[in-house]
Amino acid sequence: MLLMIFLLTVVEFHPKVLMLVAPNRFRDEEYIIPRRILEDSGAYITVASTRKGELKGMLGLKIQADTVIYQVDPLDFDAIVLVGGVGSTIYWEDDSVHSMIKKAYDSLKVVAAICLAPATLANAGVLTNKRATVFPTSTSLQIFEANNVRYVRDGVVITDRIVTASGPQFAEKFGESIWQLLKKYAGSTTESE
Repeated sequence: MLLMIFLLTVVEFHPKVLMLVAPNRFRDEEYIIPRRILEDSGAYITVASTRKGELKGMLGLKIQADTVIYQVDPLDFDAIVLVGGVGSTIYWEDDSVHSMIKKAYDSLKVVAAICLAPATLANAGVLTNKRATVFPTSTSLQIFEANNVRYVRDGVVITDRIVTASGPQFAEKFGESIWQLLKKYAGSTTESE
């Protein structure tokens, strides 16, 4: 009986996911849909922003930030997911966020961004010479070009341990793709611990 309990405990998979959300004007669906998919699959979610407390989406959604992004160690998580929306541009030039993303990626974590947020990944240097997508604005495409990112017009692009998506209509496929990468990369280490 104890062996059965032990085996059931070992095979359960509950990766820890950090969702980075702008304090204002994040895209509601790009938060709600991937979070639901990840939680329903067994992930534990932590929401981080520039401040704790209430965050407001572009369509009126109000959520709570669990922590301040600058106090987070990315190595405590299996994945970092950047939620898009107009507000996500505040992280485009944020060196602290860039360092956190690079540290996570270099430590073999899953990194994902949707809508305008992939430009933050580009500025962090994790998309250099890789295929990726982004919500195409003149500025987001300039950031891709400046960082030698190969822009692809697809809704969702998976390259290595990185998922990028171009907008809210792809939020479901984005969430599912993150889960698949978590199973592939975090699953093998979590189950062997």
